[in-house]
Amino acid sequence: RDAVDADSSLVVSLAGGRIGSGEGPAVVVTRVVEALQAGVSKIAAFIATNEVAAARLPAWVAEASSLRVRFAPGSLRIGITPEVPQLTIDNPVPLADQALERFVSAENWAQRGLPDAMLDEMLPHPVLRRQVLLRVKEVAPRVQGAYRTVELSGVVVRGEERLALTAVAYEHARSYLNRRSRESVTFKGKLVSIDVEKNRFDLRVGEERIHCAVPANLRQKAMDSIDEVVEVEGEGIFQEEGEIPELLVVRDIRDLVTA
Repeated sequence: RDAVDADSSLVVSLAGGRIGSGEGPAVVVTRVVEALQAGVSKIAAFIATNEVAAARLPAWVAEASSLRVRFAPGSLRIGITPEVPQLTIDNPVPLADQALERFVSAENWAQRGLPDAMLDEMLPHPVLRRQVLLRVKEVAPRVQGAYRTVELSGVVVRGEERLALTAVAYEHARSYLNRRSRESVTFKGKLVSIDVEKNRFDLRVGEERIHCAVPANLRQKAMDSIDEVVEVEGEGIFQEEGEIPELLVVRDIRDLVTA
């Protein structure tokens, strides 16, 4: 063990392929670190607010879930620690570490090829699951990728000292995303009309826009709710790489009271 092992919540070790002793393509290292940060931030937002961050993260969540990296000398080992050690919610573990632990659990689920129900319990929102699995895919090795294995170790790796990821994790995550291309979802946002005559609507969620298919029995409700903040429930149809649905087949539109 060295200082990186001793001081890091998570240590990520890359090996094989284009990874040498203490060196590797910058784009690969950047992609892994950015995927970890993105996945951790999305999980942290859900832990702290019990809502999915479909758009921009709250500033305080972004700060509390920010990660710091350090590199072990002579190897391609990346130490990951919370950037902000101070707690922002009532829990003895920093928010970033809570999110890191759940992210590692999702990687473990993917590597072991575990049932969908276990992931659904671990990440209890369909959009959150997609947000996390897209980053699980980015961290996990691919058959013809730049590295062959990823080893995760550290205090957030529960139940075993080290978790070795192979292309199995990538394929299991990808398979889940394709199998679950239709999910029941609910979003809050501003309803806008893009074609009044054809009854075509979008739901604006932060900077994102979700196309909505509104059935005949709800079209008047949609018209009355244009430019209002509403909660829309329905079946989301997702592309494999999509965090939010490409199309939302609307089942209900509910008014929200805004201050």
